[in-house]
Amino acid sequence: MLIELLGVLGVCRLVVKARWRLTADRDGLWLNGLRAPRHIPWDDPRSAHRESFQLKLRWRDGGWSVSAPYWDRVQRRWGRPHPYDALAGELTAMHADPGLRPTGASEARERGRPLWPWAAVLAVAWTTAVLWVWAGTVGWR
Repeated sequence: MLIELLGVLGVCRLVVKARWRLTADRDGLWLNGLRAPRHIPWDDPRSAHRESFQLKLRWRDGGWSVSAPYWDRVQRRWGRPHPYDALAGELTAMHADPGLRPTGASEARERGRPLWPWAAVLAVAWTTAVLWVWAGTVGWR
């Protein structure tokens, strides 16, 4: 039972971390999530930066982070910044200077869709795999 619960929670976290989307428009930032996109008005962001492997966004009532591999030696050799460094720089610049922000409003499809359908499919697959393994160890055929 515990392995099932941990698996479903892990699936939800995996889907959010793998399929995240951040959209900027004239009203603020939109960050998709399990249930619906979250709106963060331009007055609320506090910081956007990369720490080690994580992009960290902080705003007035909360925060969010996502991880990605960081190959320092390879990126220095190619002369390319980590994508999270570039994204954090863009967000910081848009927050500081309203002239750099988008002038139009984003449409619902640009903000990202809720992620719960992906999580539901993977949770069913996880549950099926756990039950199949459990049934095999108990001796059901």
